[in-house]
Amino acid sequence: MHKKKTRILSIIFSLSLILSLWGGAGVFAAGESRLSQKTFGSPEELLIPNNYTVAVFNGATGKEEGRNVLYATSKGKPGHLNVIDLEDYKLLRSIPIGPSESSWAHTVAPDGTLFLAADGGGARLWSYSPVTHTPVQVAQFDGQSVPNSITTDEQGRVYVGTYPGGKVYQYDPVSKQTKDYGRVIGLQAQEYVRSIAYQGGNVYAGTAHRQIVKVNLATGEKTDIAASLTVKEDTVYDLDTIDDRYLFARYTDGSGIPGEAFIYDTQTETWLDVVLDNVTGLHATDSLNGKIYYMSDKKVKTFDLATQQVELTGMEYATGLRGADWVEFPNNPELPGKTLVTVRYDGGVTLINIETKQVILKPPVIPGLPGVVNRVTSVSPTQIITTGSQARSSLVNLTDRTAKPFSIGQADSVYPIGNKVYMGVYPEGGLYEFDLNAEPGDSNPKRLAILGDDQERLVNMTEGQGKLFISTISGYGTLGGSLTVYDPATGEIKVHRNVVQNQSVLSTAYLNGKIFGSTTIRGGLGSTPTEEEARIFVWDVNKEEKITDFPLRVPGLDKPIFIGDLSVGPDGLIWGAAYEYIFAIDPNTYSVVKSKKVHTKLSFSQWAHHPLRWSEDGLLYVLFNNKLTVIDPVTLESRTLADTSRFDLGMDGDLYLTDQATNTILYRIDVDGEIVEEPPGVPVPVSNAGFEENGTTASIPGWKPLFATGADYFYELSSEKSLTGAKSLKVTDKLRTASVAVISDKVAVTGGEEYQANVNVYIESGQPGFMFRFFDKNNATLSTLEIHLDESRLAQWQKVSLKGKAPANAVSASLIAVTSRYNISVAYYDDFSISMKDTVPPVSSATIEPAPNEFGWLRQDAVVNVSADRAYSYTYSAEGAQTIAKTTVKNGAVQIPITAEGVTKATYSASNASGISEAPGTIEVRIDKTRPVVQFTGNQSYTVEQAVYIGCTASDALSGLNGAPCSGQLAAQPAYTLEPGSHEVSVTAEDKAGNVTTASFTFQVNVTYEGVDALIQQWVQDQGVAGALSTKLKNAQEADQRGSANAKQGQLGAFVNQLEALSGKKLTAEHAQILIKLAGYL
Repeated sequence: MHKKKTRILSIIFSLSLILSLWGGAGVFAAGESRLSQKTFGSPEELLIPNNYTVAVFNGATGKEEGRNVLYATSKGKPGHLNVIDLEDYKLLRSIPIGPSESSWAHTVAPDGTLFLAADGGGARLWSYSPVTHTPVQVAQFDGQSVPNSITTDEQGRVYVGTYPGGKVYQYDPVSKQTKDYGRVIGLQAQEYVRSIAYQGGNVYAGTAHRQIVKVNLATGEKTDIAASLTVKEDTVYDLDTIDDRYLFARYTDGSGIPGEAFIYDTQTETWLDVVLDNVTGLHATDSLNGKIYYMSDKKVKTFDLATQQVELTGMEYATGLRGADWVEFPNNPELPGKTLVTVRYDGGVTLINIETKQVILKPPVIPGLPGVVNRVTSVSPTQIITTGSQARSSLVNLTDRTAKPFSIGQADSVYPIGNKVYMGVYPEGGLYEFDLNAEPGDSNPKRLAILGDDQERLVNMTEGQGKLFISTISGYGTLGGSLTVYDPATGEIKVHRNVVQNQSVLSTAYLNGKIFGSTTIRGGLGSTPTEEEARIFVWDVNKEEKITDFPLRVPGLDKPIFIGDLSVGPDGLIWGAAYEYIFAIDPNTYSVVKSKKVHTKLSFSQWAHHPLRWSEDGLLYVLFNNKLTVIDPVTLESRTLADTSRFDLGMDGDLYLTDQATNTILYRIDVDGEIVEEPPGVPVPVSNAGFEENGTTASIPGWKPLFATGADYFYELSSEKSLTGAKSLKVTDKLRTASVAVISDKVAVTGGEEYQANVNVYIESGQPGFMFRFFDKNNATLSTLEIHLDESRLAQWQKVSLKGKAPANAVSASLIAVTSRYNISVAYYDDFSISMKDTVPPVSSATIEPAPNEFGWLRQDAVVNVSADRAYSYTYSAEGAQTIAKTTVKNGAVQIPITAEGVTKATYSASNASGISEAPGTIEVRIDKTRPVVQFTGNQSYTVEQAVYIGCTASDALSGLNGAPCSGQLAAQPAYTLEPGSHEVSVTAEDKAGNVTTASFTFQVNVTYEGVDALIQQWVQDQGVAGALSTKLKNAQEADQRGSANAKQGQLGAFVNQLEALSGKKLTAEHAQILIKLAGYL
């Protein structure tokens, strides 16, 4: 995306050749690559998006200086141990415990020492003295990442259950020694000890595989005590000691949702005949008056150990118990007797008093920490969503650098469509919708669906055909992820599990009615893969069925167990990343057509992703583990931009990322610079460039060897591989002490001109080379441009280029396919070519279509056709009646449409293939589509005594009039000379563009008593005669007004008789006849 600043030209030539190989795709020695035209700023810190986040998973009560306190660890980088005074309800201290980040396991030993097992940078055990107030790491459990459970025995020894080993460890604070009791099951590569309890010399380990394993601490013997249970779910999420006799065990699906609870009597070694339904957990503690208090259906319930009856207490609590301890507050009369104390996720404390039946929710006092970011996603040009890892998420405003928090589980995928953002939430396997037009709140985001079918992690989303395609990983201990399809229009959701049997789906890309998906052989945590390698599958969206699946075959990448993200590139290929490799697949043949190893050995997580993002100018951004990398998909040149944990390409074209160290701070990298594609030069003929002419290895037309060949170093015409046609040149060199070189016939060159030599190379192995050599008139070598490739792009055709200026005295040059001494290779060469920079500017000619008339005007839309020999691109603009911004197109000709009326001046300039432009030319286009305007003067009605005068004016604002149609009067005469009634005059006007207007004007001649009388007074000189005639008219008029037709006719008859008598005497015969005719109209 070009956003601002400088336009960087891609054609910069120099005298020297700087050899630089980016993936063997070509060397642009004296020009700029596409990546070098981009500038990437230094990371700029924006804000901590998930700041003041409180996430507390567990706590325990203890005593400090005789006062009741609560201990709880808040999640962060690092996590903090918090100590809350329960008497005065205030935070006493918050202490970092880095590198640990969070803890699900706290316990207080008999001597009052707090022990907590924490994750983050490995599983670690910390102790905290209520006297010194200092946390100290006392043990680290190598190879274990999560210590989910903890307990102590009567001697103060600590027991920790871990993942992924599924082990139980003992730590002795006296000897400071750690003992490994080994894996409690040991049947799968990954196993949980999710919960743990101690009684009477035995540790009981609650696993994620239905088993509750009793570990005899003296003998190490392990026994599954839950074998007789019939359970619905697999995970023993909670396991608590009750009264040093019972075990309270809660089973759930691994996400911690409500499940069944069972009670085990360690004395009789039997399970009580009871199943408690819909138990929330997360903990229970010793009974009170023979009753166990626990959470179910958001209510505090009791189980009577004697009667085995369940009762409601009347108290309600909307969540679970994150640690549960009985505490007495003798100095607080509002809390008589024993109070059940627990900590909440938000950092507040809840007090459940049994006697008063009050549930008191104290406000949060644990301070927030910068929250770890799980996903960074651009959702609008000015907004980003940062989801939290087991913590809150935020909507970030990039304009004012503020963040609005909202509550949601751990969103592992975020995908915007318009003003809606879809999120996949772990551990419930839920699909949520966030409305960007609404404020975050209790109903925003809202849950749309729970996928079910053991699908727990929604890790990727894409869209196509109006549907949302979701990639999922199954739940704990299970295999078989899904391609899930959600229809936002109908709300329908379909889970297609095991699209690839026993594999999870990591990513999808939509193209032309097909979904291309990538997989991993891994399933949920604690599962054991059954398949050998990951695959790519193709899904028919309309038929809702798999078309095929196939393994990924990239040279150097052997049977990957996961394939990262996929994305459709601007070239129509399916791009993807796996481990350290980038690749592109033909969507029709399903074959890999491009690939490269971008990084050396990197480490990857359980379900590795490689987020792929395309910029508007066609560059690909990929996160390889923590290496943010930009790749040119044409050449596969790459550049590492930053070390980061999460990133996205913003809709504004900049990069947004978090820091690698803490993954809590949001940064921006400003991306600038315009990619200007380098135009091709003028082709220089190369003899037999594609090796298709008839010949043999011994005699290849246009080519010959430079050195002798042998059994282990030779060249040959080959039909094994070719880029085009049927043949190529194969070079084999198995010895590092020999060279193989094949040189082309010389082509004529001009000294001082700039040339580019190209060849397409397919490398089976080794480091083949390519040379371009210049000669003087005596065939002496003047200089050689050369490159030696590497094995980063094996088994694919790649274009390799050399560029430089011919020495001043050069007259010829040759192309050379070579494997030099010290290198070995097997490679194929095809389609050599040479081009020269064109130094002569084109000369354009411009015409207007259709051609203007003799006055230079058109009365319709026009096109300016501009063309020139050797034109590679055109830049044009227009001003005047029509404005066209400066525009550049790649073409040998250009058509500039002109539609505006008036005079438009078009400016144009052609550039040749080397970017050399001609002086701008101009041409004027005159368009007038509007007809002339004609306006009339005169009255619409005349009486017979009046004179009629009708005139007109004609005008044309653009091209002007052709002639003067209104130079004279259209009518000028007495009204009595015209017949009474309607009359029409017309005029035709034409402008110089040929537009014609014909207009007409209608007027009336009316006969009235007054008008006829006026003519009598005008024409009869004898006043007595005139008076007699006027009297008769007046009498006729009065009879007419009375409606007396006979009287009227009598008077008019007398009037006519008198006129006839006066004709030629007192009145001219002409005037008498006119008056007689007019009387007939009265």
